[in-house]
Parts: sequence; C-alpha cells; structure tokens
Amino acid sequence: NWKDGVHALFTLFRLRFSFARGWGIPVLLFFAMLSVYMSTWHAGFGGYEGETVDAAYALFDGKYEIKRAGIMAALLYTPFILLLRIFSIESRTLLSIVPLLFSAGTIVLLYQTLFLLTKQRKASLGVAILTGVGSLVWPYTNIGMEYQAMFFLMFLLYTLVRWKVGRVGMLAVGVVFAALILAKSYGIIFGLPMVLFVLFSVRYKKDIIDFFLWVRLLGPGAAAVAIMLFLNSFFHGSMSGVYSLSHELQVWSWWEGFYGVFFSYGKGILFFCPLLVLSVLYAKKCFNEYRATTIFILTSLILMLLLTAPFSYWTDETWGVRKLVPIIPLLHIPLVFLFEKKNFFKSVCVSIIIVAAIYVQVLGVSYNYGKQLEILRKANVDTLQHMRFTPQFSHLAIHNLLLSSYLHKEPAVLYYTEKTWFRFTIGEPDVVVENIALDITSMNQPDIIWVRVYRYLNPFLLFAIVGGVM
Repeated sequence: NWKDGVHALFTLFRLRFSFARGWGIPVLLFFAMLSVYMSTWHAGFGGYEGETVDAAYALFDGKYEIKRAGIMAALLYTPFILLLRIFSIESRTLLSIVPLLFSAGTIVLLYQTLFLLTKQRKASLGVAILTGVGSLVWPYTNIGMEYQAMFFLMFLLYTLVRWKVGRVGMLAVGVVFAALILAKSYGIIFGLPMVLFVLFSVRYKKDIIDFFLWVRLLGPGAAAVAIMLFLNSFFHGSMSGVYSLSHELQVWSWWEGFYGVFFSYGKGILFFCPLLVLSVLYAKKCFNEYRATTIFILTSLILMLLLTAPFSYWTDETWGVRKLVPIIPLLHIPLVFLFEKKNFFKSVCVSIIIVAAIYVQVLGVSYNYGKQLEILRKANVDTLQHMRFTPQFSHLAIHNLLLSSYLHKEPAVLYYTEKTWFRFTIGEPDVVVENIALDITSMNQPDIIWVRVYRYLNPFLLFAIVGGVM
C-alpha cells in the first residue's frame, strides 16, 4: 500500500543521505585537492622521480631496475601505465599526474584519520584543506620523490586509528607497514612509532604479551624486508642495491642540521610550513587528548630528525627539507584545536599565518625548484651554506622575486653584497667578497603548464578574437 511505499522511499533516502555523509565528503575533498594541484601542474618530474617512472615501465615489461625508490613506489605507476597502453597512449607527461593523485589521497586519509579521532567533521575537513594548500604537500605534487612514503605513512596512522576503534584487524596494519617499507627503504624506522601506538592503545595488559598480535603486526614488515633484500641480491648482487649513500651519509654536525631543519631561512620547515608554528602551540593539548597518536607523530619526527640532521645532506637543493616531507601531514594534526573559539586578536594572528602559509606554497608551485640553483650558479654563489642560511638566496626570496616580476611586468634583479668585517681594527681596509646584481627577468615565467600553454597560444587566441570581431 501507499504507506509501505512512503516508508520504503524514506528508508532509501536515509540510506543515500548516510552514504553521502560517509563517502561524499572524502570524494569531494579528493577532487577539490586534485583540482587545486592540477591548476599548478608542471607536467614533468623532479629529482629522481623520472627514474622511478623508468623503473615502473621496466617492471611492466618484466624487468627489475629499482634503484633509489622502492618497488612499491614503482608499482604505484603500473596501473596507470596499463590504462594508457589500453588506449595506445605512450606519455610520460600524463604519468606525472600520479603524484598529484596520491597527494590528494593523502589529504583524504588525513581527513578520515582526524574524523575518527575527533568526531568533528568541520574541524577535520578544515585541517585537511589547510594542510593540502598550506604545507609542503602542494609543491611536492610536482617535485615527487617523497609522496609515496607520505601516502603510506598517513595510511599507516589511519589504519592504526581504525584498529584502535575496532574497525580493522592488526593484520591490516601490518600489511600497510609492509607497503611503506617497500615504498622507501627507510620506512622500516616507522616500526617504532607503530609499536608505541599499539602499546599505548591496548586495553588489557595480556594483549601486550599476545604473540600472535605481534606476528600479525610485524610479520608483513619482516616479509617485506626479506623480499627487498632478496630482490637486491638476485638482480644487483648486493643486498643494499646499486644506489650508494656514501656521499650523503657524511657526518658533519648534528646541531647544524637540527638548527637548519627548523630555523634556517633557506630550508627551515617553520618558514616553509608556517602553520607548524600553530601546531607547536597545540602540541601539549593534542598529547593530552590523543596520546597514542601524538606519540606516533613525535616519535616519527625524532627518528627522521636523527636520521637526517647529522649528515651533510640534511637537505639538498629541493624545496624545503625534502627528507621530512613524509611526516609533514602528521605534524599538522594538532591544528584540529585551531577551530575552537578564539578572540579577535587570535583570529587575526591565525589568519595572517594561514595566508602566509598558502602564499609560501604558491611560490613553491610556481617555479621548478631547480631554478634557484641555476640562478646561484650564474652568480657563483652556489654553495650549500648560501642555499641554507643566506636569506637573499633562499627559494622563498628568489621565487618571490620572480613571481612579483612576472605579475607586475617589472625587471627581476638579484642583489647581494658581502664584505669583510672591521679589518680596519688591524690596519687593513675591508674587502668586498661578493657584489652581485644579476638580472633574472628572463626566468620569471612560471613553470605551470597552463601558463606556458597560454603564453604559447596567446598570439593565436588574439588572432582568433580579432578575426571574430571583424
């Protein structure tokens, strides 16, 4: 009868509404982030990401050519290679969209993790969006190299939180951990944060000595290590593979790296991710509310810092501190408390930091990170010390100079003067060590593909418009 029909329609509507609330937001968030990232797409690969693509093609053709990235990093490309070949398309350019897809997926995982933790949909969505457009995640959609570890590390924390609330088993956590190890060899260090999360989450002490719990958690990771060592030995004749880290793992000074990672204008994450200043302010509250998650984040940060800071390559020529990129989304989790009530002064301060954070990432996505080194080489100041500590030679300053020149159609000239200090006290005149006035106006066009395409097509568009009017 009609009552049963109305009841059935109401039930169907309620189910569809529930589905929309459950999956609608993550899907919309994914496409929103992907749209932002696509708007600043460079249509190319940074660093050794192109090498990973070559390894993926080799895997697809039955060869093993894994070097710096792990086999899982290459496998992320293979479904897309298959899709392109189904349509008889051979395009490395299109494959450069893959880092954008997984970076957008990382932001969705961040949202899902926060919502599981807090049950606050708006705050979780706000933090995810801010992280997506106000952190290193955005520039590294074009640079690549670290997005695989970032994705699987975020996936690991998401799976741990789901395990804690009883939605997945421990084996699922172990499998994600194994994927992280196979994506990047250093992924094994996140086993400690994972174990600590479990120890601070178990309800009963008897679970700590449950042998099978630890087998399910650590077994897949151990298998991943064994697979990686076997493949390296079988194909390259060495368990460590063919890539040597000897030039990177040269101990310089732990304190220089520690200072530089956080506070150097040329590389420090507090300059390249200003939102982390707010994260620091809410860290204690985050620890009190979500202890296991905060311990996971802090332990991951400490391990990455200990792994990175002592060595000569605590950073390189990439945007910010590349080796810390995998944990950047995790470090923004305390921002969930940012959406609590604030007074006017706090709101203004927070708004300024948010605008600054987004603008920094706009600078990062506007130009290829290698443009800085090219400019410094022309000026004969291409040293690690200048790149790390001299404000005028920072990515931030150079990209800002280039973008401002492009937008305002003004010359871009890099000025820098450096001279000795107080030599007159020993009876000698001061000497100018560096005196630079380098015109870099010719390099001010952004590397975003849509800007390049528009500039290339602009005369034709103008001709078409004039022809249409006539």
